[in-house]
Amino acid sequence: MSIIARLRRMSIKSKMLVSLFLIGLAPAVIVGVLAYRSCRDGQIAESGLRLQTLAEETIDKVDRNLFERYGDVQAFAANPKALGEVEALRGAANHYTRLYGIYDLMLIVDRDGKILVANTEAYNGDPVDSAALIGQSVKGEPWFEEIASGRVKFGATYFSDMEKSERVANVA
Repeated sequence: MSIIARLRRMSIKSKMLVSLFLIGLAPAVIVGVLAYRSCRDGQIAESGLRLQTLAEETIDKVDRNLFERYGDVQAFAANPKALGEVEALRGAANHYTRLYGIYDLMLIVDRDGKILVANTEAYNGDPVDSAALIGQSVKGEPWFEEIASGRVKFGATYFSDMEKSERVANVA
């Protein structure tokens, strides 16, 4: 029996109940859809605010960390051992590497760009095979050229965006 045939056989009371149910169902569905969309939009907005806050906090931490590194370079250069003999320089480079725990490779170069010293210890005290770097030249590298040319004034620090270093990759 088809639906139409069944509807014809129903009593008027049953037909009214079904009609009222269907008429009441439409607003309930509409209210449900609107409530769902409202909740979803609210959750999306809240998630966006949480992500924005997290991003701002992360950027602040990165900025503070980079500012500390800016000062590190100046402190390293001001160390009296920075003008000492090779062993004293290597000792200072190893000391700073262990002390700060974030430097993989420290190089000390002369005014011509020749690497005089590289750290031989990692932050955790493990050996670093940096002997092959001694005597190599960093001339032509942007950081060296900026400093050697005098564009980075005394007491200032050169900095740039982060980049991959083959030297670090080869010794670390």
